[in-house]
Amino acid sequence: MIPGVFAEGRVFLMDTWQVAGFLFSNIVVGVAVYYFTRYYDKTRLRKRAAMCIDAVNCVRDGRPIPSELQDTIIAPVYETLRNLASYIETQEKNRAEMLTMINSLAINISDVESLMRTMLPKLLDITKSEWSAFYLANNASQKLELKASIGFSSDMYKDFDMNIGEGFIGRVAVTKQMKVINDLPQDTIFCVKTFLGRIIPNSLVIAPIIYNEELLGVLVLGSVSNFSQKQLEFLELIKVYVGALVFNGIAYENKMRLVSQLELQSRQMNDLHDELEKQLTEQTRFLVMVFNSIKEYAIYSTNKDYSVLGWNDGAEAMFGYSLQDICGKHVGLIYSVEEIESGMLREKMEMLKTVGRYENRCWIKRSDGTSVLINELSFPMYNQVNDFVGVVSVSRIIKNEKQH
Repeated sequence: MIPGVFAEGRVFLMDTWQVAGFLFSNIVVGVAVYYFTRYYDKTRLRKRAAMCIDAVNCVRDGRPIPSELQDTIIAPVYETLRNLASYIETQEKNRAEMLTMINSLAINISDVESLMRTMLPKLLDITKSEWSAFYLANNASQKLELKASIGFSSDMYKDFDMNIGEGFIGRVAVTKQMKVINDLPQDTIFCVKTFLGRIIPNSLVIAPIIYNEELLGVLVLGSVSNFSQKQLEFLELIKVYVGALVFNGIAYENKMRLVSQLELQSRQMNDLHDELEKQLTEQTRFLVMVFNSIKEYAIYSTNKDYSVLGWNDGAEAMFGYSLQDICGKHVGLIYSVEEIESGMLREKMEMLKTVGRYENRCWIKRSDGTSVLINELSFPMYNQVNDFVGVVSVSRIIKNEKQH
């Protein structure tokens, strides 16, 4: 015996045959309902197909469509087409607004934070949202940095940086898939505090912002109502444009950072140059003082063509020519005709290039026409790339020789 229950709640007992009969009757009823429904649906479908064919024939033959067909077949089609046209028009309008915004922001490129302060209000208007926030991905530190927020409470700034992979936002950054949350916890940071209490969005969309397959950030949008499928489809489109803008903003920041570094390095180089120039000036002044303080020795320099470049006070006292008198002139002016004709200058040049020094005794002539015997020691001069550029000579008078 199997226990059963009356409608009034009283228990009764059924034997096995009663149970089998009960189950069989229910199965028969279910099968009958199933086949009746299928037959009814097929019959209705056939009837509608025939009505559609009649409507097409009327249009083809130029006959007016009966009112019954207009109400049953044509009106729903027209309504569907009108809805579709309205949807396409809305999508095109949103797309146009988005492109206008993109073009405007692309012309006036700025850093990411300024970009978001301009773009988020427009995104709220286009997506019909009430809250928004943008987190910039720092792949070096594996952090998401809050760059801009509209509508949300200041509590979210307590968690200014968020680890990639942590929480709703961090997990979206890892999966790179848009997520819709319609049941936010009461302790969420995405809320608005008013004198009436905390207001929590009814729906939250977290969208990864990607450009060239690289995660650039995460966009958060909140609404008091659930996001429709059309809004979500439009957000998928928005992500592409926002990604391009954020990429340009990051490139702008990198460029400005590089410009700032170059400006700093330039200032440092200028300061260093000024300091070195000052030191060089002081050292040059000191060397000139030393150079001119040596009265017993004539020190002078020439280029490789023997044109005089430098001339100390000792050379002026020994030869009788001032620097202004002899600078730029051929050094042969101070040598006797015999020394010049003997090829002394040519021999000096060869020895300087091969041996690295040249020493000899020679007669020189002073500006007053007198001659004196000197001992001359010469050295080659080289530039920074080791090219021979001139000669430095140090001379002194041999005093035990008679002047003539």
